[in-house]
Amino acid sequence: RSTHVRVVHFPRTERLDVWCAENGIEEAVVAGFFLRDPYRPLGELWIDGRPIPHEPVAAPFGRRRGSVVIDPDAAVRLIARQAAPARPTGDLVQAGPLLVADGEIVFDAGVDREGFSAGASQFDSDITAGRYPRAAIGISEQWLMAVACDGRRSSVDGGLSMPELAE
Repeated sequence: RSTHVRVVHFPRTERLDVWCAENGIEEAVVAGFFLRDPYRPLGELWIDGRPIPHEPVAAPFGRRRGSVVIDPDAAVRLIARQAAPARPTGDLVQAGPLLVADGEIVFDAGVDREGFSAGASQFDSDITAGRYPRAAIGISEQWLMAVACDGRRSSVDGGLSMPELAE
């Protein structure tokens, strides 16, 4: 009840910790993906029912890509884009991959349902393979949990694999 979830778009690159300090926000996680040159969101992004210019997810995977949907009544859902309204009335950020549904791990790197391996050219590499910094949210009837993990400094913080994050 004390947590408010919302999507914020930075039109230019910005450090999240600095933005949080400047705006009195205690906790935040990065959601979704972006392209560097020119800087823009990768995948759909809607804020308050308005679309933000973005780079579409490579076909045919856009409809399958996991998304965070925040309805105007503040309900948060983690669903495939095709299960969300075509024109969301609240916030939507395409992120993924979807890791867990109904308490069961649904992520399967061998299947590539959301096209992260097939669409790796939109990233620097297949982001689902290997150990990297990761962020995820999970939802139950009573809780919303945010997880963030560093992973850029060898021998200090090795990141997580997708199966480890799902677990």
